[in-house]
Amino acid sequence: MYPWPMAEEILREPFEIDHGDLVVPKGPGLGIEIDERVIEKYPFIPGPWSFFRIDSPLETVAVTGDHSVKWVAAENSSRT
Repeated sequence: MYPWPMAEEILREPFEIDHGDLVVPKGPGLGIEIDERVIEKYPFIPGPWSFFRIDSPLETVAVTGDHSVKWVAAENSSRT
């Protein structure tokens, strides 16, 4: 995954990496605690998150909040 600001702020304690391996947290459940104050700092914004160009068929698509929805860039919308 590529880095983004919330990724470093959302966990109360950062993940521990040892020689390139993730050390599995030992806490209850998944072993992590979420800093819920971060949720208010980064509200959900509808729409595409990242655009990707596909060469065959030639189009630009995007990752969205609802992965079931395929976003296609406007310049490609007339292509089939």
